[in-house]
Formats: sequence, C-alpha cells, structure tokens
Amino acid sequence: MEAAKQRLADEGFQKERVPMGAQRASAADFATQLGISPLDVDPKKIGRMSGPEIERVKELAGQHMDMIAQLSKQLADPSITPAHAAELNSLLDEARDQNHAALQTIVRGSAQIGRDLGYLRQVAQHSLDPDVWVTQAQRLVGDARLSDETIADIRRLAREAADACAAGAA
Repeated sequence: MEAAKQRLADEGFQKERVPMGAQRASAADFATQLGISPLDVDPKKIGRMSGPEIERVKELAGQHMDMIAQLSKQLADPSITPAHAAELNSLLDEARDQNHAALQTIVRGSAQIGRDLGYLRQVAQHSLDPDVWVTQAQRLVGDARLSDETIADIRRLAREAADACAAGAA
C-alpha cells in the first residue's frame, strides 16, 4: 500500500486536505494567470486537481489563446479567399471550443453570455492586436458587415488599450 501511495505521489497525485482559504487563494491566482475572472473559478475543482493537472490546463489555455490570436490575425487579411476564410473560421471555432472544454475543468457553470464575456477577457489578456479585435468583432456580428467607422473605432480602441498597458508596465 505504501508503494502505491509513493508511486502516485511521484507522479504528482497527492491526496491531501487543503483548507478552503488556501483553495480560494490558489483559484484567484490561477484565474489571474489565465486572464479570467477569479469569480469564475471554482476553488473546489482546483482543490481536487493535482499540480500537473493544473499546469496542463494553464498550458492548454495558453496554446489555445496563441492559436486564436494567430487565426484571428490571418482572418483580418483582406486578400484571403472565401474558402481559406471558411477553413480558418472552422479552426478558430475548434480552438475556442477546446479552450472552453479545458477551462470547464476549473470554472463554475455559467450561461453562454458569461462564457462569451470570459472568452473576450482572455483574448484581451493575450492580445491587443487591432486585427485580432476586428476579427473577433466580425465573428460576434455574424453575417452582418462591420462599417468602416466601426472598424476604425475598434482599431483605435485596441491601440489605445495596448498603449495604456505599455505605459502601465513601464
């Protein structure tokens, strides 16, 4: 029995009682690292996960957000063919769904609007590239076309946000 417990411990699976205060602090830190609201993270779910499992969720979320930013940037290219745009949109949907599935292991259940808002917070945490935000806005309005004025406003706001973040970091 001791050998089995030691093997599980060596693999990162340690069963220990973690006080609720420590779980909440860990959940808030985890949420900040992922760019999601600490209120969305379920401390009980985090408390049941091993260290390697938590790291894997962080890694997956980072990979998905990288992919989302890259695909969004590619979709902003005006010379893209409709067939290529459809393929990229499909990949973008898949990356978003995979990100959502990974985060479901640590967040509380929520309505679709809450998930969408959380997703946009993650995108903002990861990228303030104006092209990424124009693509995200276009996806939100669906088949409707964004006006040139709206696109200009989105680009301006993304640049201002990036400038404000850079000034705050200095």
